[in-house]
Amino acid sequence: MFRNHIRVLVAAVRNWCGVQTAQLIREFLFFLLMLPVMLLRWEKKRNEEIDEFFFF
Repeated sequence: MFRNHIRVLVAAVRNWCGVQTAQLIREFLFFLLMLPVMLLRWEKKRNEEIDEFFFF
């Protein structure tokens, strides 16, 4: 009986870890996808600020 409880607990932990890992991987992939977009926006903004600095 006690062994069955341990087995259920291990299965629950493994399932929870699997869900957490999938969530982490999904968030990391989303971050990798968004990174170039964020960098391009930042670069564009910085270039506009530099243009304003030089021309005004």
